[in-house]
Amino acid sequence: MINVEEAARSLSEEGFNFRSMKGVHAFHEKTDVTFGHLDDLTIEAYVATGEPMDKAGGYGIQGIAGSFVRRINGCYYNVVGFPLFRFCSELLKIEGSGRLTKAT
Repeated sequence: MINVEEAARSLSEEGFNFRSMKGVHAFHEKTDVTFGHLDDLTIEAYVATGEPMDKAGGYGIQGIAGSFVRRINGCYYNVVGFPLFRFCSELLKIEGSGRLTKAT
């Protein structure tokens, strides 16, 4: 968990970029997130909400901070916490048929 100062420092960098990478067995998923300009008052107000305190990078893209994001290059769900599409695609390769089937 980060503290208020660390969250504010991360968000105050002009053109703040955060790269989220997760490793799952034999693959990794990379997503680049680019933030717009955040003034000190906006950063202070956001940090005061408490939202960034338990988040990697000091922000929650699925919350208020989503409105700060200028661009995402990659998988949104990877930033939230788990690259679901990639995981399912890799799982289907392992399963062999390449398609979803009804569990029996």
